[in-house]
Amino acid sequence: MSNPNQADEREVCLVDDDPSVLKSMHYLLASEGIKVRTFGKAEDFLAHAGTHRVPVVVTDIWMDQVTGLEVLARLCAISPKTRVIVITARGSCRAPLQCDRPGCLFHEAVRR
Repeated sequence: MSNPNQADEREVCLVDDDPSVLKSMHYLLASEGIKVRTFGKAEDFLAHAGTHRVPVVVTDIWMDQVTGLEVLARLCAISPKTRVIVITARGSCRAPLQCDRPGCLFHEAVRR
């Protein structure tokens, strides 16, 4: 019997308040055989991370109620081994400087 608190090593959690981003990222990752869990609210993800092992999370940096950097800070306290990828479509000079946790990768998508 499997333990519900154990995550598949190929599972990725996506956190973004934009449903179209969640849908496209889910499709992209799932097409590569990766198990994906999506969260439209950072609080829902943090509640999940408090009770489940989360190997990898991809989070938007700019969300309405809780920013991706707040997710990063809170996740560090409850799940320090989780690998975090912070994404954004909006440029910010400060964001990469604040994303200094080991294992955190900052990526800025450029819209054309």
